[in-house]
Amino acid sequence: MKGHSWFITQFVFPLTMLLVCFPVACATRWCGLITPKERSCPWWKFAVLALMELPGSLLTVLGQLGTPILMVLSVILLSARYKWQHYAGTCLISTLQCSCRRKALP
Repeated sequence: MKGHSWFITQFVFPLTMLLVCFPVACATRWCGLITPKERSCPWWKFAVLALMELPGSLLTVLGQLGTPILMVLSVILLSARYKWQHYAGTCLISTLQCSCRRKALP
C-alpha cells in the first residue's frame, strides 16, 4: 500500500500523546510541580503559534536549507574553519534537495 506510513503516523502520534505525555502533564499538575503562576500564561500566545505552523513538507525543506545558512553564520560569527569537503557536501545536499522538490511539484 503506497503511502501507508502517513496513516501509521496519524495513528501512532495521538496514541503516544495519550499514553505518555498526558499522564505526565496530569501528574505534574496534581503533585503541585506546576505552580498557579506558571499556569497563568496567556493561552492566546499558544493559539497564535499553532496557527503559524507550517506544513510538514515545507518544514523539511527549510530544515535542509538551514545547514548552509548555519555554516555561513558560524564562519562569520564564530570564526569556524571548514575544509573544502564540508562546503562541497553542503552544496551537494542543498542542490539535491532543491532539485528533488522541483521534480515533486506538479
